[in-house]
Amino acid sequence: MKTEKKNSLLSRIPSWALALFTLFGSTILTIVIGEGLGPYIKIDPLLGEAIAYIINGIIIAICCYLIIKMNPESLWYVLLICNAFVILPALIEPNFWISTSMWIPMCSGVVLSIITSIIGAWKGKRYSDNHI
Repeated sequence: MKTEKKNSLLSRIPSWALALFTLFGSTILTIVIGEGLGPYIKIDPLLGEAIAYIINGIIIAICCYLIIKMNPESLWYVLLICNAFVILPALIEPNFWISTSMWIPMCSGVVLSIITSIIGAWKGKRYSDNHI
């Protein structure tokens, strides 16, 4: 006997599209936070950038968990799409690995998104196996 699956708006959107929404949404939010913290809060600009990258990593990790929990097979490409603006500078930017204010918060966000994606795939696979 088949169980009825709840069809929400997000469950009908493909995983790659949700990953693109996450990529652009988190990037816009990172720019707003990174540029917006300076004039209102008197902190070091490098600290403001680090805070923005940390928040970006947390948002991407949460979105990767939710997307991959809905569709566990999309693990690899969702991770690559969501973290594209971290992966590309790591490969192209000549000073990326020199400036610790860039790579430590950004790469820790990638590691966090990998961990949450694996947990999401495990939970999503377990949920789909139980509801067949």
